[in-house]
Amino acid sequence: MAAAPKKPARTSVDKMIRRLGSYSARMRKEAIEEALQAPAKQSPPVLYALANCLSREKGRMGEALLWYHVGRVRAVFDALRIRDKRANQAVAALGRTLSEDLKEFQVRNRRRALTAAKKAIEWDGANPRKYDQRWAALYAQVPGAEDVEKLETIMHAQKDWPDILRYVHQTHLHSVQAFAGEAMTAKKTKIRSSE
Repeated sequence: MAAAPKKPARTSVDKMIRRLGSYSARMRKEAIEEALQAPAKQSPPVLYALANCLSREKGRMGEALLWYHVGRVRAVFDALRIRDKRANQAVAALGRTLSEDLKEFQVRNRRRALTAAKKAIEWDGANPRKYDQRWAALYAQVPGAEDVEKLETIMHAQKDWPDILRYVHQTHLHSVQAFAGEAMTAKKTKIRSSE
């Protein structure tokens, strides 16, 4: 009889996500402080967990919105650099983890969402990634993702990364602008119909 496969040890990412989602207010507070001391070291899954955690803290919804947008931009960029399209599953999975409170806040505060998206893009451009950027490939179980020596075989050429990043920034900004614009159009229509 074959032995059951061993469960992988919890990574520092898993531990941080768990701490940010803890029932212990003290543990959450410590995790928030640690994440915010070095946000460039946090992978997109941690940034989403940070955003969700902050969204539950009184008076911190604006911060939550910023870190969600930073996480989203970085997640999409990381996934698009991987040749295997299955890496996009990681971005979709992250989207499903976003708290309802944060989703609703964005819908009610579309201009703030646009401001946060602009700040997130600016922050992303000024802060190099200092985390394991293979996370999306590992999530999607892309063959070769576990072998650091094979990264060149699973990722697009590094010379293409600036163009990919520019595309991600532009697409994210246009998407949020359209989202914010829907609210403005709806308000104008409502005002006109009530006249």
